[in-house]
Amino acid sequence: MIKSLKEIEVLEYFLSGIPRDHVTQLEILMKKTCNDYHYLFSDDFYLKDDGTDSNYLSYILPAVRRVYVEIFIKEKEIFKPKHEMNQKCEQLFKLLFDLEEFLKYLSEKLKNNYDKLDDLEFLDSKAEILYLIVQNYVSGLLKKCRVPNPTEEIRNIKLERDLKI
Repeated sequence: MIKSLKEIEVLEYFLSGIPRDHVTQLEILMKKTCNDYHYLFSDDFYLKDDGTDSNYLSYILPAVRRVYVEIFIKEKEIFKPKHEMNQKCEQLFKLLFDLEEFLKYLSEKLKNNYDKLDDLEFLDSKAEILYLIVQNYVSGLLKKCRVPNPTEEIRNIKLERDLKI
C-alpha cells in the first residue's frame, strides 16, 4: 500500500489514451504533484486502509489526469461556435487552471465529502467522489471564464504569473 505520493512513479498507464501532444505536459503535472505537493496528502486520512488494500493516495494521480483531460483535451460545448469571444473564453478557461490550487481544493473537498456515497454499496465511492470533485472544480473554472472582457483577464493572469517567477 502506498505511504506517500513521493513513492509513486508516473507510470505509462497514467498516460495511456492521452493524445501524444499532451503526454509530456500531463507527466510534468503528475511529477510535480508527487514531488512538490505530496505534503497536501500526508496526513493519516490519506493513508487509511479501507479493507480493499488501497487508500486515497492511489486516487490522487488519476484525479490529476481527469482534471487535465477535462480542461485541456475535452472540447466544451460552451465554447462553440468558434468565434473570437468563445476562443478567448476558452483560452482564459485553460489559463485559470493552477495545479497547486486544484490539489488544495481536492484535498479539502475529499476530506469533507469522502463518505457521502457510502450508502451506495455497489459503487466505487472513492472514484465517484473524486469524479464529482473534479467536475465541480471544472465547473467553477467555467463560471470564472464567463467575463465581459476575457482578453483583459488573460492579460492579468499572464502578468501575475510572470511577476511570481
